[in-house]
Amino acid sequence: MRIGLTLLLIGFFGISNVWSQQLETESGPVEIVAIWIYADWCEDCEESEEAFEKLKEQWHQNGTYFRKFDMSDEFTRTGAREFAELMGLEDILEEHETDAGTFILVDAPDRKTMTTYEDGFGYTEVNEKIRERLEAED
Repeated sequence: MRIGLTLLLIGFFGISNVWSQQLETESGPVEIVAIWIYADWCEDCEESEEAFEKLKEQWHQNGTYFRKFDMSDEFTRTGAREFAELMGLEDILEEHETDAGTFILVDAPDRKTMTTYEDGFGYTEVNEKIRERLEAED
């Protein structure tokens, strides 16, 4: 089952380990990996859904890779763990997998956490952090 799911993910998403290659967006290499630990029973997650979608729409083609890990139940947690392992994000997911509502910004080139927002997050604060990091590259 595990191998089948992994092969399905590779085939469907055309993905490989985030850190094993330089991911590219339309504007160049990925500079930030944005990870959201989500659960459908999490009130903070419900409140942050709109902010996540808005951030993703704004930044996904501009140097930021977005990944949402669903930790709602055992089935989705298993899938999230397998996908995280495939992407090279398993250490980050493992550290935060019980923290539904957590949003993490990781500096992609050096794999260091830039900031962690717990118990939900808002568009404005995360948008500013992403903008600051990407403008620092210019």
